[in-house]
Amino acid sequence: MDFIKETKDGILLKIHAHPGSKKNEICGLHGDSLKIKIKAPPVDGEANKSCGEFLSDILNIPQANIIIKSGVTSRNKTFLIKGITREEAQKIFLPDISE
Repeated sequence: MDFIKETKDGILLKIHAHPGSKKNEICGLHGDSLKIKIKAPPVDGEANKSCGEFLSDILNIPQANIIIKSGVTSRNKTFLIKGITREEAQKIFLPDISE
């Protein structure tokens, strides 16, 4: 899966964020990114913060392990996530897809 890349520091997760949605949810793939709907509006970093909190909840890891690496002002973002492998993340995000 192209949306998750394993590095020595953790995984890099490519996200296509859709802020201002009715609920937080994973919507599948959007090109080479994972599409995530976020309730928070794209104002004053609220959507970025909410996206990090949502990923923390889904992955069951501390929010401190999730760092936005690129895309702070864009819908296309990359997060560095520590404490989880590519395979573990893939099973959580897309459980019906196997490589």
